[in-house]
Amino acid sequence: MNRTAFREIELPSATTTPPIAREIVRDYLMELGRDPEGSALELIASELVTNAVLHADRGTIVVRLSTEGERARIEVEDAGGADRPHIVKGRRPGSGGHGLRIVEELALTWGITVTPASVWAEVAL
Repeated sequence: MNRTAFREIELPSATTTPPIAREIVRDYLMELGRDPEGSALELIASELVTNAVLHADRGTIVVRLSTEGERARIEVEDAGGADRPHIVKGRRPGSGGHGLRIVEELALTWGITVTPASVWAEVAL
């Protein structure tokens, strides 16, 4: 697969948004001819959008999906918050705060953009 596919979707910052983001990723993968079942991209989307809803100032969330060769990239942009996204150290199981740790484990690479506020990750297709 050498084509580039791009999607950009604005979503509300609401607790109902993460399932919508997962559905968007599943549809995107199916359009690419990929099986969305158990997709790392879907789980990463869920974690990043959930973080945006929980930690960013209210407003819209922008989800960008793209492919380049055999990689898919997701970027979740939000209005920013008081703290820069970071991996929480020393959390006990079940206490929350594991989203970026999950992203780090599943992604080939990931990062943070300060302006505009976004977190992105790339996975193998």
